[in-house]
Amino acid sequence: MIDKKVSAAASRFLAQAFAEARRQQIIPKIPRHSRWQRYDGPWPAYWACWEIARGEIAAPFIAALREAYPARFGEESKFPYKDPETYARAYLSAVIADSVIRADRLSVKSPAAISMLHELQRVVSIEGQRFGVLWLLEDVDFRAVAKETVGDITLLPPSSPPEVLVSNLLPGALWASDDYYPMPGAKHAGLLYASGAGTGHHWDVTTPLNNAMGRFMQALRLATATTALETMVWIGEPSMIHVELPEAHRQASDFPETWWRRVATVTPDILPGLRRLTAMIDRLEQPKPTRKKGQGALPAIVIAIRRHSRSRRVTTWHDSVLELATALEACLGPQGRDQEIGLTLRTRAAHLLAHDDSEQADAIYRDITDLYGVRSDIIHGNPEWKKDPQTLWAERGYTHIFERDRTYALLDGWRDIVRRAISARLMLADERLGTPLWPLIGDETPVDRLLARRDKRDEWRARIVEGAAAYGLPLLADPAPPLIDYLNRSGKP
Repeated sequence: MIDKKVSAAASRFLAQAFAEARRQQIIPKIPRHSRWQRYDGPWPAYWACWEIARGEIAAPFIAALREAYPARFGEESKFPYKDPETYARAYLSAVIADSVIRADRLSVKSPAAISMLHELQRVVSIEGQRFGVLWLLEDVDFRAVAKETVGDITLLPPSSPPEVLVSNLLPGALWASDDYYPMPGAKHAGLLYASGAGTGHHWDVTTPLNNAMGRFMQALRLATATTALETMVWIGEPSMIHVELPEAHRQASDFPETWWRRVATVTPDILPGLRRLTAMIDRLEQPKPTRKKGQGALPAIVIAIRRHSRSRRVTTWHDSVLELATALEACLGPQGRDQEIGLTLRTRAAHLLAHDDSEQADAIYRDITDLYGVRSDIIHGNPEWKKDPQTLWAERGYTHIFERDRTYALLDGWRDIVRRAISARLMLADERLGTPLWPLIGDETPVDRLLARRDKRDEWRARIVEGAAAYGLPLLADPAPPLIDYLNRSGKP
């Protein structure tokens, strides 16, 4: 039930606030059938509504809110947003926005005013403030798994028109930034959405949600070899009564920009494996306590997974090389430093990933040799490259027209080896697949001695392949399919 005093005070507040908003031209004159305005506002200027909410006309309404909801607005309130002026401003903004969306005439008895009063009652009387996070991704296709969940995350394909879904999930989000940002209208795009409630500041809720989405993206890249990137992150409230303004964070573009992509088509048959892999990464992210110093360090495989993902976010291809070399070392490298690291890495990778295919083994050995050669040149600032990019492209037969595409293909090949190496380590250590053959924590396994034996080498390779099959994610063990030029194919695979 709506508190009668609050309802009466809200009516008086709106009557005077609308008059003041018209005088200041805060209430826009919008054509009735404008699609953009229909789905996301228009949201009036934040500070203009704030000034009205801080003035004398809002004082009785604010007093009524404080009296009706002492748990939210009292001195002992545990909420950081315990100032009712915030809710008065949000209430006015939401009524104006909803009236324009409904194409209704603004009045204290309009459907917008009544529905927003009900929403205000719900927002201020529940235990906890709800916040949501929305990620826009490229190079993914969630149409076959629309509204399916991975943990607390919901997978969504874009709507048509694309503004609808963003506005419905996080009202006002599209007006959160003056900068241009991409919309989820591309053919191969998708959204990740999650929400949660808390009594603290929004980052107490949104940080864990963002971290969970990051782990899902790591699992998706390992499982599908997709070139997917998050391009936009919105943070806000599923309610139209915003205690805090929505935020829009455009994500940095990958380098080099290219239309050569690999789209992840998520289907119901691979979804259980994605859930299982995401949960495994989540467990690894939680450092186990030690007897001496409490919390222990993260397993090296976590560093490898993070570096593999970061290799797509850096601004230059040189940085991508360094990230991938570091990821490979964290994944396959020896614990001690008494061995030649480059030789160890390329030998272990060739043994584990080639599946008894001598040509593939040679290619993996060569690729890691080249990766570490370029890494050494970058780190030590060598005036002459052991192999310059032109030589590397020529050796692989890359004939892409643009240099950035050839560079992207080169990095993609190295990145795929790192992806498969990480996946192999996860399969070899997964206790649910059998006794761990190469544990991730407290490892004293004589890796090179075992890999030198054909029977042990075959056992390890079989565990990787069988583990990928058990997960229902065959690409955990197999090389990625070729990149596709979506520009020339007009988006058709």
